[in-house]
Amino acid sequence: NAVTRVISGTPTTGGNFNLTLTVTDSNGNTVNANYQLRVDVRAPQVIPVVICVGSTATMTVLNPEANVTYNWYAAQGSTPLATANSGVYTSSAINASTSFYVEAVSGSATSARVQVTVTANPLANAPTIITNNPSVNVNQSATLRAIAETNATVNWYGQATGGTRLAIGEDFTTPALTANTTYYVEAVTASGCAS
Repeated sequence: NAVTRVISGTPTTGGNFNLTLTVTDSNGNTVNANYQLRVDVRAPQVIPVVICVGSTATMTVLNPEANVTYNWYAAQGSTPLATANSGVYTSSAINASTSFYVEAVSGSATSARVQVTVTANPLANAPTIITNNPSVNVNQSATLRAIAETNATVNWYGQATGGTRLAIGEDFTTPALTANTTYYVEAVTASGCAS
């Protein structure tokens, strides 16, 4: 601003910049002043992640900015796991609690690395089947029973993976059966990790 003599604006890229301010008076006399401007990039903010053992972890930068990318690192080593990232990183399967690190990059500016903690909760132990392979007559129901470890919940299903949960609890009474039928049971810990 020629009146206020203030250089202002919103940086769009981080790094070091050299500026020259030239002032010319009414007599045509010119004076130059050199400045160096450093534009830093703010460190990312990422909340800790909680998963079950064997799952992937998705970590998300909460304060992404325009023209800023992110590099992600493992707990050990200096080679990034991902570079020029948009702010969301998904790890490979994790079998123990660990930490990741992320830094923000804009131009030639790089923020300090921020630690992201990933807690891997253990899976539930498989429930103990108490009533196994019962026999009933056609159009009769069967009562099945399975016991889980302390503070775990028992869920019943009609298929080995996925599907709709049929019942919750140690005891499950089937509908009237007209053919041999297989049911599946899992235990789930209080933290949501299934056997």
